[in-house]
Amino acid sequence: MGSLVKFSSAQLDEIVAGVKISGVRCLWVGRDDTCRLQVVLNDLGLAVPWCDQLKVLSHSSIGGFLTHCGWNSTLEAAFVGVPMLAFPIFGDQFTVSKQVVEDWMEIKQGYKSEREELIKRAKQVEDIFQVAIAKVLMLSSRISHIEHIQDIFIESMKL
Repeated sequence: MGSLVKFSSAQLDEIVAGVKISGVRCLWVGRDDTCRLQVVLNDLGLAVPWCDQLKVLSHSSIGGFLTHCGWNSTLEAAFVGVPMLAFPIFGDQFTVSKQVVEDWMEIKQGYKSEREELIKRAKQVEDIFQVAIAKVLMLSSRISHIEHIQDIFIESMKL
């Protein structure tokens, strides 16, 4: 949860208990607490002292990110499009959290409706192309049939 702030042992135990109860598999970067975290998480997750956060967030198996809303973490998660669960601790993290939860969500909702409209239009274009292709194939079949009749006619003229 950031480089400057550490949770008390009781706070950390509560958060880990919540993660455990959720049953969600996780990767937990715990700095000094990795051994204790790994014992508690057991096979539900992996606790490590450090990771390349951007690489981890970019992985297709990542479904969400519990973040303290430090600016760099927030930008990395937003960059790769990972949903964030905001957990600010102090300072500007509360402002960043508000921005993520309230302001960016409005943008995402607008983007979502625009995206849905584009998907709808793309489906309409796809339907039009499918009808056009079907007509071309039918026409091609008729031309082929006409060419076949023409070949029969030419062969019969040779007799």
